[in-house]
Amino acid sequence: AYRQEFGLSNADEDLDRAVEVDHDKADIRVQIAAGALALQKKQWDRAIGAFQAVVNKEPTNAQGYTGLAQAYREQGDDDRALDTLK
Repeated sequence: AYRQEFGLSNADEDLDRAVEVDHDKADIRVQIAAGALALQKKQWDRAIGAFQAVVNKEPTNAQGYTGLAQAYREQGDDDRALDTLK
């Protein structure tokens, strides 16, 4: 309902296209958004890939590390999640 009310029904597809265009994963904002959407959809591997791209490109990006840790935790890998945040 929220997506329809605010005209966001195609937002997921638009983000998917942005990720496809960002072949070298250079746009940190696109990768963070893709990771966040993947977390919402419970697509843990996809979220890990997006957030890993963020921290590889920008090693001090807190959003990348917290998103990565959350995805690991959702997969049941608490040790890896904690290591990610250290």
